[in-house]
Amino acid sequence: MDNLTLGQYASPWGPLAPEILLCALGLLLLVLDLVVPREKKHVLVGVALVGLLAALAACVAVLGNMGLMSGSPNYPKWLADCLRIDDFAMIFKILILVATILALLASPDYAKKRFTSGLGEYYAL
Repeated sequence: MDNLTLGQYASPWGPLAPEILLCALGLLLLVLDLVVPREKKHVLVGVALVGLLAALAACVAVLGNMGLMSGSPNYPKWLADCLRIDDFAMIFKILILVATILALLASPDYAKKRFTSGLGEYYAL
């Protein structure tokens, strides 16, 4: 974290918020699949959508905080520069999240017919 300054990010974990949210969402969906009765499994779609929208909002916030508009090249580095968070990566994360949201919106009827059990696993993946 050599170029990470506390003034630029409120927390060193802030730029990792989209990944953290997606991991938490996957775990939440798996747990909800175990505890939600079969007739109420439709709530899993809503939980997945809310989580994906939260991750999308986090990506947009990180992208705005990195100074894409001002051209600030101060990108944080993690894990000996194996994980780099820059505007290119964030734009592709946003594109992938939008595609995932669209696929999720298109698939509830398919998922209900195809999966008799494990619907939460489908949404978690």
